[in-house]
Parts: sequence; structure tokens; C-alpha cells
Amino acid sequence: MDPEDDPGADDDDDDDMLPEPALMRDSSWKCGNKWTRITKRFHHRFVTDVIGKPLRCASDSKVLLQAAADAFTAHEQAVKAGVLHRDISDGNVLITESGRCIVNDWDMAIYLPTADDKDASPRRPRHHERTGTWKFMSTLLVNGHHMADTIQDDMESFVLVIIYHALRYFPHNKKQLTRYIVEEVFNRHLVLSNGLHEGGQGRRSLFLNMGYIEPDFEMDCKPLNEWIHAAILAVRQWIAEQTATSEPPTKRLGTSYKPQVPPEGKPDLLTHAVLRQNFTTCLGFLDWLPDKPVDAIEELERVEKEGQKVGRALPDAYKR
Repeated sequence: MDPEDDPGADDDDDDDMLPEPALMRDSSWKCGNKWTRITKRFHHRFVTDVIGKPLRCASDSKVLLQAAADAFTAHEQAVKAGVLHRDISDGNVLITESGRCIVNDWDMAIYLPTADDKDASPRRPRHHERTGTWKFMSTLLVNGHHMADTIQDDMESFVLVIIYHALRYFPHNKKQLTRYIVEEVFNRHLVLSNGLHEGGQGRRSLFLNMGYIEPDFEMDCKPLNEWIHAAILAVRQWIAEQTATSEPPTKRLGTSYKPQVPPEGKPDLLTHAVLRQNFTTCLGFLDWLPDKPVDAIEELERVEKEGQKVGRALPDAYKR
């Protein structure tokens, strides 16, 4: 955890042991950025009696959504306890042997402001570095709308994690586009000379316009399909609501989409409640498929290699 975010951390004893910041910035081992300061961190190790596997090891699509629902519940409980994770990703949401889930790697977590903190200075975002895993960071964060992580940024990360795994490992009607979608929505970005990452246009297009996956996108598994479409609408609503009057206008992300706020005036991502109910509803459906995960990208690469060996053209189903 960053000592800046840990009120109990005492830096005084360590200051004399560290070289001058300028020396650290210019050292030969310091590669790839030009930060004006370096965040000091504490190295932690701890041992648990639970071994988790990556989400790609889910035995079927229902296990995938159930695991994500467990992780979402853990996140909600953490927020109620005043803690924000800030790095929801495929490596930090793990499936246990029982098919349930744990949330791992809380080293980037921070304490959320409380009612008693209302007179305190707001938490200062670290402009010299971003927190999170780029592939699953929220649309507003990667597009520079704001710098300090919010609860809603974490909730969108859950949506991105599920969409990523659904696209890559379970059957849908855009199989031939899977590698293209993953590259444009989840991976594409530039690393600037100052070490910061820039990009996120594909993510914005996905949520605001069904870009890349296209409006007629459907998972073969209907309950998972329904969850994904409902979640995309919730994120779209939040982005539109947050950017409608943002200044400067560039922070409005160029969208003309009007937020469709429910009658009670509360956006769906204001709290965990709506997504939590979506998990409960979709997991309760009876028409889940016994679909086994298959890596669509690896399958495409295999077909390409086999075609190259015999001089055969790539089948139309795998072309973009």
C-alpha cells in the first residue's frame, strides 16, 4: 500500500536511507518514464490456505458468472468497510476448487473518505502513475476524465473482466472477430515518453455504441448474454451521466448519448445494488448451457498455422 494512503505509515525512519529523488530518476535501472517523484511502497508477503485459479479455468459460463458475482459481493462488502480495491482484473479474481471465488491482491487498495473526513483535504491523485491493470481499467479513467479511482471505476472493471472472458472463452456470434475485438477494446494503447499510457477509444466505443462487438452481438448462452447487455447499458448510462457537463468539453468523450436515469433519479452504477440484482436474476435462470471454455484466439492461431503448413487459405469464419 502507498504510504500516502496509509495514515499509519511513518516515513521518517526511511528517508535517510533513500537516495535523492533526482538520483533515483536518473539511475541506469530507471527505465521507461520521467516521473518527477517515486512512490515508496512496502513489500508484503502472506500465506493463505486457499488456492485460486484464473477465471479462464471456469468449467462453464455459469461458473464464470457465479465467480464474478462472488467477487462483486466481496467488493461491495469491502466498500461498506471503507476500502476500495482499485485493481479488479483477471489476475485478481480467482476461482477456488469449490467453484466459488476470492478477490486477491489488495496491495493497491485505499481507505475511502468517511463522513468524519468531510473537512479534510480530498485525496490527491498520483498524476505520475495510474493504478490498475490497463486491460480492465474503466472508460473514464483511460480516457483521462479523472485520475483518482472511484467505486464506479471498479464496478466497470468487473463488467470488462466478464466481457473479456465471455468473448475469448465462450461461444458467441462474433467468433471471427474475437482477436480484433480484444486487441481494439482491451489492449490497444500507447506508452508516452513520460511513462503514462494513452488510449481507451475502443472501450469508449464498446460501451457507448456497441462498437467492435456490434449491436447484434449475442452469446450462445442466453443468461450470460442478458447479463452482459444489461451491464453495458448500466455503464453507458454512467459514462453519459458523468460526462454530460464535464469541463473542458473534451472530457465529455464526444458522446451525444443522453443518460436514461431511472425515475428515482439514481444511475444504475451509483451503488452495487443494480448489478448485484442482475447477477442474482441471471444466475437464477434455468437455460444455462454446459459450454466448456475454448480459447478462441488460440484456436484461430492454430487454424492459421495449420493452413500455412498445407498452403490452405484461412476459412472465412476466422477472417477479419
